[in-house]
Amino acid sequence: MDANDHGWTDGQEESGQINRRRLFTAAARAGAGIALGSTALVPALAGGTRAGNDRAPIQLSYWTHNFTPANTLNKRLIADYMRRHPNVHITWDNSPHASFEPKLLTAFAGGGGPDAYWCGDWLMPQFIPGNLVAPFDPQSYGVASQQAFINHYDPHTFDAFMSGGKIYTGGISEYNTFSLVYNKALFRAAGISYPSATEPMTWEQTAAIAQKLTRFSGGKRVRSGWEFVYNVPIWAVLQVEPMVRQLGGELVNPSTGQPQFDSAPVIQTMQFFHDLRVKYKANDPAFPNTTDSNLDVAQGRIAMFIEGIWAIAAIVGYNPAIKNDLGVAPLPTWTRGGKRVTCKYAWAWQVNPRTTPAKQQAAWQFLSFLTSQANAWYNVCGYVEPLRNHWPYMTSKQPLLKIFREDFAYGQYEFRSRHYLELSQVLNRAFQQIQSGDNPSTVMKKAQQEALRAAR
Repeated sequence: MDANDHGWTDGQEESGQINRRRLFTAAARAGAGIALGSTALVPALAGGTRAGNDRAPIQLSYWTHNFTPANTLNKRLIADYMRRHPNVHITWDNSPHASFEPKLLTAFAGGGGPDAYWCGDWLMPQFIPGNLVAPFDPQSYGVASQQAFINHYDPHTFDAFMSGGKIYTGGISEYNTFSLVYNKALFRAAGISYPSATEPMTWEQTAAIAQKLTRFSGGKRVRSGWEFVYNVPIWAVLQVEPMVRQLGGELVNPSTGQPQFDSAPVIQTMQFFHDLRVKYKANDPAFPNTTDSNLDVAQGRIAMFIEGIWAIAAIVGYNPAIKNDLGVAPLPTWTRGGKRVTCKYAWAWQVNPRTTPAKQQAAWQFLSFLTSQANAWYNVCGYVEPLRNHWPYMTSKQPLLKIFREDFAYGQYEFRSRHYLELSQVLNRAFQQIQSGDNPSTVMKKAQQEALRAAR
């Protein structure tokens, strides 16, 4: 795209950008406290205007986790940015999600770390006090204030990224909740009606359907009716915590910070996962593709999966023919019409406050450019940036997003703890043991003792 071709008519161009005149008008309105209904947030530098430090060469490091569509787009956007800013050289590093956070923490502990990076909301209680994330820089985004920036987003988007009245991110790279993704063709073949798009099924109903959809051949599993992500600590939390909260419980007490892994709501939730594996035989941790379970969904080896919005793009990328056979249903509840709680989590763009002021400024300007590409992030990756005026565009591209957005209304961020990584690892180990058939009550009582030690 030509450097001068950055107009965004009614928010519909893929670049997700608007021109500077409209930007500054919007920023002025936001600064005056006027609600922004149809003007998207766009950084002042997104249109290719040279920054003041563009005259001096600068080296930036940028780290993300792996996701094939996002890898493709990151490469493209980095090349585009360096073309617009020839003095800036960006070295990009990406790692599998399971190893990304340990790698990031190790780098920071050694006094290094990237200049700009992705980071999950669950690390903020550790990263903000540890001076590993810089507070937002309005100037690089062409907005009058932090509040003007926040006003462009859905309410409560940044709750997990706030501390002391300051916001510690330059924008959301992934905003997610989990809903039930299913293969319509497998439902039809089994004579099972599609789930409602508005009324959640119960967990037990979903388990019974999963049992019917599971297939064995010669004693070997060839299809699972329902699978999950295994052996990734954050996924253990995201899959378990909403169920616990639906029962009125919490994994970690919000007031005291103490884990409650042996509470009745947690044990009941873990019993459900035990029954799904042992009683219904609807899943098996050894069955999904170890690199990407979305491939199994695309191939029809998994009938149902609790996933985020981005999963649709990944599944269709593996098998374009499945596009019209993918369905989405609300996250189940314990009883019909019962309490709805879903997960909410976000990856966000961060700047390292330990780098030089020049690098911090350049990093913010680079991130402001990435943030401006909201439509591209959605079109290529299925990543949602929850800009208020961005939803009509996204839902026009993917009608299934309407169901995810309804689940967002019941979303809650994960528990807050500076011991998140340790506690999520304890929960993950317990989840694996229960999936192996161990007694949930016994496992969770032992896990509680481990969790108490980890939270000291």
